[in-house]
Amino acid sequence: ANGIYAYGYATVPVMAPVLHDRGYIAVFCEAMLEDSLAAELELLRSDLTGDGWQVLWHSVGQQDSTGSIKSSITGDYSSTNGELKAVFLFGEIPVPYSGNSAWDGHGNHQGAWPADVWYGELDGNWTDASVNNTTPSRPQNDNVPGDGKFDQSFLPSAVEVAVGRVDFSNLSEADFGTTRIELYRRYLDKNHRWRNKLFTVDNKVLIDDNFGYFGGEAFAANGWRNGYPLVGVDNVMDGDFFTATDTASFLMIYGCGGGSYTSANGVGNSLQFTTDTINAVFSMLFGSYHGDWDYSPNPFMMSALASRGGILSCSWAGRPHWFYHPLAAGATLADCTLASQNACYDQGYFNSLGACGAHVALLGDPSLRAQIVEPVSGLMVADDCGTVSLQWEAATAANAAGYFVYRSENKEGPYELLTQEAIAENEYTDSPPQANEYWYMVKTVALESTPSGLFYNTSTGRFINATARPVPEAEPTATALTCVTNYSILKANPAQE
Repeated sequence: ANGIYAYGYATVPVMAPVLHDRGYIAVFCEAMLEDSLAAELELLRSDLTGDGWQVLWHSVGQQDSTGSIKSSITGDYSSTNGELKAVFLFGEIPVPYSGNSAWDGHGNHQGAWPADVWYGELDGNWTDASVNNTTPSRPQNDNVPGDGKFDQSFLPSAVEVAVGRVDFSNLSEADFGTTRIELYRRYLDKNHRWRNKLFTVDNKVLIDDNFGYFGGEAFAANGWRNGYPLVGVDNVMDGDFFTATDTASFLMIYGCGGGSYTSANGVGNSLQFTTDTINAVFSMLFGSYHGDWDYSPNPFMMSALASRGGILSCSWAGRPHWFYHPLAAGATLADCTLASQNACYDQGYFNSLGACGAHVALLGDPSLRAQIVEPVSGLMVADDCGTVSLQWEAATAANAAGYFVYRSENKEGPYELLTQEAIAENEYTDSPPQANEYWYMVKTVALESTPSGLFYNTSTGRFINATARPVPEAEPTATALTCVTNYSILKANPAQE
């Protein structure tokens, strides 16, 4: 009515099958973190493999530049025949800048903004020749020809690979009361706990709106629009970002208000993230200056990622609007990021200010998903002559629908699916093609029901290795056998007739 329109979207799965292979993810990790966080990073790699990703790992040293990292991404995309689906930047990884816009409407903020999307847009023409602007209040936003910052405020073409970043290098150790190493460890710990259902939240969405209609931009519609298909109309509510999460938990949370680099009016400030526990997982924030997340010290959105509690992702959702509805169908944050960044290339999405802007970025791990199935436990293995037997404890979830078993010659994969259909038994016997050391992965599968539809979902895989021993040569008497304990088994083997 009165020319006011509401837009909503849903990805509707109809008994959608399991996705066993998610493609490749390239992890670019700051080399200085790899020793101190060796155990946590190994868990990350294992969790990624266990969720169907093939992991390409890159250590980033002080000598690396935006150009060298982009070259590695382009090389990975080519070598995987376009199956590179996501890039995860972890640590202090060089930040590309691009554009000459003030997306938040402040003249002193017009210039180049952080542009991680450049890493994922692989075939467009990015130039550094025409913009000449030295007026921004923050020198990092200056943009002049030949300075390594690009001219484009908008994407030159659609993004191929989703990029997510976790970078705490601009956070104050004094304010957070701990070292940056421990902040990274905190993020990796809660990442692992979420993936493995070691912490859970209520299936709700919270919205803290301090802008309202705002001339039709209605920034907080991001919360309502994405919340309805994810958790249902009755589970989306308004409330205070910091106080409501003290006594309740939420799958998704949205907050907006007039902002600074470190605050949003009516929502809170970065210092609150240093002490408060936010019981939510996927976050969106919107206010002036927030989208310039490379600010120092204590940028608002990156502070959210470093907080206690559960926050694992954050995006500047308002200019443009973000589209997280695929989460309700089992998709990853990478899928949502590509949908949001490429929205102007899809006529199905309404147009919002900033659509296809070079500033649109995901903070957080792009491989994360919203629905988590409890993994198997008590996985055991026994190897006999030519066979490997696996056993595990039966799943207790009401929606559990069986198990899938996979095999690989390397823990990192790729894994071959051994059970084309989910098996009901909590055991499996494999006859590998040859004597060798193998890695096995077992996943629980569950029928997931969301307000958007039904799909089969798998847990993070559990791993165990075993050595398949060769079947011994047949001898005239059974006493010569070292593995086969029943002579009738020997007689039943045609190779030993």
